[in-house]
Amino acid sequence: MKEYEDIVAILAREHVKEDRIKREMLTDVKYMDWLVDFTLRFPKFYHDDWLYAEDSINIKDLENAKNICYLFDVINDYLSKNYIVPYKGDWDEYYLIKYNNIGFKIGVMSGQGTSFYCERVSVDKNNLDNFIDFYHIFNKDDIRYGNRYDEGIINKFNELVSIVRSLYESGVDIEDIVITFNNTIDKIDDDECYGDTKVRVLKK
Repeated sequence: MKEYEDIVAILAREHVKEDRIKREMLTDVKYMDWLVDFTLRFPKFYHDDWLYAEDSINIKDLENAKNICYLFDVINDYLSKNYIVPYKGDWDEYYLIKYNNIGFKIGVMSGQGTSFYCERVSVDKNNLDNFIDFYHIFNKDDIRYGNRYDEGIINKFNELVSIVRSLYESGVDIEDIVITFNNTIDKIDDDECYGDTKVRVLKK
């Protein structure tokens, strides 16, 4: 019985750790900043490259390299919810992500085992449309309003983001969207409430 409880405790701790790491990736760009620096030294790496040579890099780099699997999960979770499928190779599937105009190919290789990898790749005008801006993922899932609003309100914000994106992708000029929002906000600001009575103050 104790052995079973120990296993459950270990799994629970791993789940908590995984959730914390993923949340940090969505609420702080420090992991992406680290990735920018690390891929200058290691343009392509797998999460288990240092499995038998852990002493060859420092502890922070080792842990962050292992955590590339969580970044893949974060990206995959967001994009799959938005009906964006990964690119597929013979043995792998991957996403193309750009962060501050730096490109990354982040994927998973399947064979005898599973290996997550990251490769720094070039971004130019010819392939720019193939990349997803990391800030789209970051801004969508970081729950910026989490300290102020409950989950229902957060979902409304996310719905609003989806509507704006849908309008833009349908060909609506971004300036028209902004003007509509500003006009709506102006009208709300012109509403004055007195007790239970709401009075519309019309602009002259």
